[in-house]
Amino acid sequence: MNFVMQSPEVQLLSPTVALVTFRHSTDIFRRQRRQPVSSGYGTMVWRREGDRPEWKIIAEHISLNPPSAN
Repeated sequence: MNFVMQSPEVQLLSPTVALVTFRHSTDIFRRQRRQPVSSGYGTMVWRREGDRPEWKIIAEHISLNPPSAN
């Protein structure tokens, strides 16, 4: 299975909170053949604690396109 994030856009809501929106596609490789499964949009909220350099995902939502659009 392969999940690909495409065209991410990052909005800093504060020095420690960011909102990331993106398109995604998911496909499966079976016997050397790629089979598209789904595509759609996603949203993640990232937070940084204190002065630490690491960001952590605290919320995620993935939406799928209707089957006719995949």
